[in-house]
Amino acid sequence: MVIVNTFGRQIGESWTEGYALIVEPEEAGRVRLTDEPHYIGKTAFKRRGSSTGGRQKLSFSFEARNSEGDDKDVEIFEFPEESDYVMYGPYNFDRALMRNALMYELSNRSGRWAARPRFVECYLHTRAGPISSASYWGVYVFMEKIKRNSGRVDIAKLTEQDNAEPDVSGGFIMKVDRLDPGDSGLTGAGGLTLGWVEPKEREKTNQQATWLRNYCNRLRSSLNANTIIANDGDYIDVGSWIDHHILNVYPKNVDAFRLSGYMFKDRGGPLQMGPIWDFDRTMGCDDDGRAANPVGWSGSYRFGWWSRVMGNKAFKELYAQRWGEVRGNVMTEKNIFTIIEESVSYTHLTLPTILLV
Repeated sequence: MVIVNTFGRQIGESWTEGYALIVEPEEAGRVRLTDEPHYIGKTAFKRRGSSTGGRQKLSFSFEARNSEGDDKDVEIFEFPEESDYVMYGPYNFDRALMRNALMYELSNRSGRWAARPRFVECYLHTRAGPISSASYWGVYVFMEKIKRNSGRVDIAKLTEQDNAEPDVSGGFIMKVDRLDPGDSGLTGAGGLTLGWVEPKEREKTNQQATWLRNYCNRLRSSLNANTIIANDGDYIDVGSWIDHHILNVYPKNVDAFRLSGYMFKDRGGPLQMGPIWDFDRTMGCDDDGRAANPVGWSGSYRFGWWSRVMGNKAFKELYAQRWGEVRGNVMTEKNIFTIIEESVSYTHLTLPTILLV
C-alpha cells in the first residue's frame, strides 16, 4: 500500500513535496496506518507522461528526499538503493493493468535489465484534512526509473571533465522520444534526434555532444555499407539490438523504435539498445486499434536505423536463432500465461485493504 500526502497541493509538471508511506500487508491482506512502515519519509512527486499526461488517473515520479530536501537513496521492495522511482497508473490503454509489468518481467528473464515492477494500491491525498476512501486511486505499478546505477543501467559515470578519449566515450543514456521541456536534443546523430538522459542536456559538454554525434554518424555509415556485423565491436552490441527488437514487436508495440525508446553506451563499449519502456499500447490494448491484430509486423518495425539493420542477412540469421531460443524458453506460451496468472492473482486477490483506524 502506497499512501501519498501532499497536504493540499496538486501534483503538476514541477516537483511537489509531501510525504509517502509504504506499508506491506499482513498475511490476511490488511493494512493499518499504525503498522510498521516499509518506507516513510519526505518525498517529491511530479506528473509524468506525454500523450497520457493529462489522463484522470495520473502517473507520477517518486523521488525520496532527506530532511534538507536533497535526493536520498533508499531501498524499496528490495530493489537496489536509489532515490528515483515511478508510480505508473495504468488507465484507458491498459485496463488489464499489467502490460508493462509483463513485458519488463520477460525482459529481465531474457537477461536484459528492465525496470522491476511491484503492484500496489495507491491512496493519493492532495486535499486538506484527513485521508479517507475518497483518496483511493486504485492499482498502480511501483517501479524503477531508467537511470545509471550499478543495479539498473550499469555504465560509467560521465562527468564534465570527461572530454577526451577514452573517457569521453561513455557512459551515455539516450532516448528516441519526445524531448524534455527546454531540451533541443542531440541533432544530426546518424539521422536521428536523440534526447539526453544521462548526462542531462544541461550537464553535457560540447565535446561530449560532438563525440557522440560523430560516433552515431559513423555507426550509420557502417549500416549503409552493410558491414554492421563485421564492425560489431566498434559500433553496436548485436545481441541487445536483437532482444530489444523482439521484445517490442512480439507484443506489437505501436510506439516501438520511434517513441519511448532507450539506448546506452558504456565507456569503451558498443551501443546497446534498451532498456525497454512503455507497453500500454500493446497486445490488443483497449483504446488503440493498431495493436488489435496479432498477425503481422507493427508499422514502425523498420523505423530509423532499423531499416538497414533488418535488411542485413547476417543480422537476420542471428535474429532467427535468438527468436528460437527465447520462444522455446522464456517466451513459451506456458511461461507467459503463468506470469499473467500470477499477476491476476496478485492484483485481484492479495492486494491489501486499508483500515483507516
